[in-house]
Amino acid sequence: MKKIIKLLCVLSVVFSFLSTQTVAKTGDTTHVVVMDKYLWTYNGSQTRWSKFPDVSKTYEKILLRYNLTCPTGGCGEWDYTTGIVLRHHTGKIDSTLQDAPNFTVDGNTVDSIRIAKDTTRSYSYNTKTKKTDSTANGPNKIYFYKDPNHAFRATDSIYIWRAQFWNYIYNNTGQKIDSVYVKGDTTYHVTKKKAYYVFEVVVPYEITRYITPYGKGFAKDWTRTWTMDVTDFEYLLHDLIELVSYYDGYSQGSLYTLSFDFIEGTPSRKTYKIEQLYNGYLYYGNANDPINNHLPPKTLFHEQAADLMTLRLIVSGHGSDPNGACEFIDKTHSIWVNGASRYDQHLWREDCGFNPTYPQTGTFTLSRAGWCPGDLVYPWDYDLTTFSKKGDSLTVQYKMEDYTSTSPSGGYNVNGILFYSTGPSFTVDAAIEDIKQPTSDYRFARINPSCSGAPSTIVIKNNGKTVLKDVTINYGIDGDRSNTFHWKGSLNFLEKADVLLPAIDLGSGTHTFSAQIHTPSELIDEYSQNDIAVTTYSTPKIYSNNIYLALKTDKLGFEQNMIHYEVLDINDNVLYSKSDMPDATIIRDTFILPSGCYRFVISDDGSYPIGLNPWFISGGVAGYFTLKDDKKATIWNATSTNYLAGFGRREIVPMTVVAPSGVSEKPQTVSLSDVVIYPNPTHQLLSFDLSGIDPSAAGEIRLSLFSLLGQEMITRTISSSDIPHYDIDVSRFVAGTYIVRLQYGDQKISKQVILN
Repeated sequence: MKKIIKLLCVLSVVFSFLSTQTVAKTGDTTHVVVMDKYLWTYNGSQTRWSKFPDVSKTYEKILLRYNLTCPTGGCGEWDYTTGIVLRHHTGKIDSTLQDAPNFTVDGNTVDSIRIAKDTTRSYSYNTKTKKTDSTANGPNKIYFYKDPNHAFRATDSIYIWRAQFWNYIYNNTGQKIDSVYVKGDTTYHVTKKKAYYVFEVVVPYEITRYITPYGKGFAKDWTRTWTMDVTDFEYLLHDLIELVSYYDGYSQGSLYTLSFDFIEGTPSRKTYKIEQLYNGYLYYGNANDPINNHLPPKTLFHEQAADLMTLRLIVSGHGSDPNGACEFIDKTHSIWVNGASRYDQHLWREDCGFNPTYPQTGTFTLSRAGWCPGDLVYPWDYDLTTFSKKGDSLTVQYKMEDYTSTSPSGGYNVNGILFYSTGPSFTVDAAIEDIKQPTSDYRFARINPSCSGAPSTIVIKNNGKTVLKDVTINYGIDGDRSNTFHWKGSLNFLEKADVLLPAIDLGSGTHTFSAQIHTPSELIDEYSQNDIAVTTYSTPKIYSNNIYLALKTDKLGFEQNMIHYEVLDINDNVLYSKSDMPDATIIRDTFILPSGCYRFVISDDGSYPIGLNPWFISGGVAGYFTLKDDKKATIWNATSTNYLAGFGRREIVPMTVVAPSGVSEKPQTVSLSDVVIYPNPTHQLLSFDLSGIDPSAAGEIRLSLFSLLGQEMITRTISSSDIPHYDIDVSRFVAGTYIVRLQYGDQKISKQVILN
C-alpha cells in the first residue's frame, strides 16, 4: 500500500506556518537570531555563523521564523527566489588533483598581468569642463604561492595596479587628439603544477525555500513573518552553525530577519541522519540532454536504527519556453522505488488565486509549478520505510515527466534529501496542530473574520503509532472550553484532518479561541504538551442592513469575464446572486438583509483567475467593486488603484448587519464633500463614488470637466438612479491637469484631476 505523510491542505508537506500557539511550559523556548533586518540587494546572498543550543536538551519543535519588512524605497518588485541552506561541516577531509598557480589576482587565476608598483590613472572626457580628466585606478591584490608542501596556501601578497593600456587625450569638443601609453613596471607570468587541493567535506542542506511577493505596491514598514517547522534538522542545529540565506533578486528587496525558536519537549520522531540525494537547477525539455539524465537512481541502505525513512523533495519550476515550461506548465512527476513507480507528484499550485499574501502588484494569482509568489515552496514527503527491511538496500529515483521543447529555456530547482529517524516517540499522542477559524492569522485571512454562530475549524494530527480513530474536543472563547465535540475517523502516524466544530457564540470584538483534545478513556495520551491550541480573533464589523453594491466587470478580450457573486447567510443559504454579466459593464444591486452575519462572495472562474484587474493582458479593461451601507460606511472598496480588484480566484467579505429600530430617521441631505473621485491620476475612466449621497434626495448633481484654460470638456447630469457609482470615459483627452466641478443646488465644489 502506498503511504505518504499527508500534511498541509494542498500539498503533502511537513513545514507548517504554525502561527497558532500551542500551550507549553513557561520559559521552555530558546530564541536564536541569525540575521536582523538585513537589506537584500542585487543577488545578496549572506553567510552567517551563529551559536545554537547544545545537545543537552531535547526539543518538541524547532521553528524557523522568516520575516520581511519593507524598507524606505519599497520592497522588491518581483517574485524572487530565496531560501535557507544549512552548510553541514562533516569534519571529513578530502582532496582533488588540480592545477596550482604560482600567483592569483584578487583570488583569480590569469595567464599573465602587466603591473605598476604605484597608482595608475585612467583618462576620460569631462563634458562639463570640456577637458581631459583623470581618475586614480583602484589597486589589485596579488597572492603568491611558494610553499612546495602546501601549493594552495598563500605565502605572501602585494597590492599592484594594472598597466599596459592607452590613455586618450581629448580636445574641447571631445575628440581624441593624442594618447599616452601606461607601460607599467613588470609582467608576471603564471606557472602551474599539479597538486592535491585538500578540503573539508561540507554538505549543503536546503531547509526551506521561499518566493518573495510582488512588493512594489506595499507600504513602507509592511511586514510579515512566515514560520516553518524544521524539527527534522534538529540533530544538525546545535553549537556553531553556518547558514546561507540566498536571494536571487536583481533589485532592492526587503529588510530580512531570520530567527529560530527551540521549544523544549519530545518530538514525534527523531531524525539522526540526513543524506543528500539531489541538489541543483536542472534544465527541462532538451532532447539531447533529458533532465532525467541528471536524476539517476540512488542506492540506499535501510539501517538497523532507522524506524522511518522519509524522502523529502523541494522542487519548483522556473523560466518559460513557448509552452510556459517550467513556471507555467502543469506536469506530474514520479518517485520510483526498487524499479517501480510508487508515488505521483503533481507539481502544480492551483491555489495561487487565493493567495493569503494579498494584494500584490504582479501576476501572483496565476497557477505555477510548485509555488506561488509570497509563499513557501512546500516540501513533499514520501514514506520509504515499507519498501525494504532493516539491513537491506533499496533504490530510489525521482523521475520527471518526459518533455521536449522547441526552445528549452526553463528548468526545475530540485532538492532531495533522505531522513533516517527513530520513532514514533509515542504509542498514543493526539495533537491540535492549527486553528483556521476563527483566527486573525494572516494565513487564513481570506476565510476570516468568522461570524459569531458560524462553525469553527481546527486541524488535528496523530503523532502516535496507534491509528487515531476517536477523540473528544473541548472548545470555547476566552478560556472557557465547556463546548464538546466527539470526532471519529482514521488517522495514521503524522496524518492530519480538518475538524468542523459546531457553531457557538463568538461574541463581538476581539477575543481568544481555544481548543483541547482528549483521547478515549481506554487510551492514555502520552504527551499533553500539544493538546491545547489558542488563537486571537476579531468578529466582522457591524453595518446597517441596506447594502449597496457597485460592480464594474472586467474585459479580457479572448474570453468573456467569468465573474459572479453571491450573498450567503450564516448557514450558507444564497440570498442574492448574479452571473453571466456583460464585459466592462457597471452593475448595481441593493441587498436588504435581516439582522445577522453574512458573506459577500465574488468569484472569477475564468481560465486566468485574476479577479477584476487584467492589467497584464493587452487590451484588458479593469473593473472594480464597492460595498457600502446606507449610513455611508464603506465595507469594501476594491479598485485597480489599491490592487484589491485583482483578488484572484475569489474574495470573501464578511459583515454583520443590524436592521434599524422602529424609530424613523431624518432623511439624509446631499453634501458634495461626500463624493469621492478616483483614481487620480487616471488614463481611462474617472470614477465618482456617490454612496455617501442619500438615493432618495431630490434634485440632480451637475458634473463638468474643464481644462485649465476653462474649456468645458464634459457635462453630465447625475440622478438618484446613478447612485452609488458613476464613471466617465476620459481616455480621448490629452494628458494634463483638469478641473472637475460638481454642483447641487447652491452647493459647488471643484477638484483637480490628472489625466496621464
